[in-house]
Amino acid sequence: MTLPLSFIEIILSSNDLNVRCESQVLMTAIKWINHQPSISVKDVADVFEHVRFPLVPHQMLLEVEANEQTLFSDTGK
Repeated sequence: MTLPLSFIEIILSSNDLNVRCESQVLMTAIKWINHQPSISVKDVADVFEHVRFPLVPHQMLLEVEANEQTLFSDTGK
């Protein structure tokens, strides 16, 4: 995904985004982050700012935490 950060933020923050559930927004954000070779912690936080985490099922958040270790470590992205 070669979309610039500003563009992905516009897409994810849109109230008109047509998704079935907020989990799709979260997974899109994660996929975009994982395709950025040298993304900063600040940019990761900026992307996640547009995910409505209270709307993501708790089990999904646990799965993301377990499967996406690099997003939650100081040595990761």
